[in-house]
Amino acid sequence: MAITEDIILYPIYKGKYLFIYFINGVCGVFDALSPLLQLNNSHYIMWLLFGIYKIWIWNLLVSFSIAR
Repeated sequence: MAITEDIILYPIYKGKYLFIYFINGVCGVFDALSPLLQLNNSHYIMWLLFGIYKIWIWNLLVSFSIAR
C-alpha cells in the first residue's frame, strides 16, 4: 500500500532510516493478513498509528541532521 512511497520518501542516510523500513514491513504484514485475521477495522488504526509514528521519526531525524 505505502511501501513504494516509503522507499521514495525515506531514503537510507547512513543507516538511520532502516528502522522506518522495518516499521513499514510490519504494517504490510498486518495489512496482508487483515482479511484472514478479520481485523478489517483495526488495521486501519494500526496504519494510522504507524503513519504518525513514521512522520514523527522522520521529523526527528531531519531536525537532528540539520542541527548537526
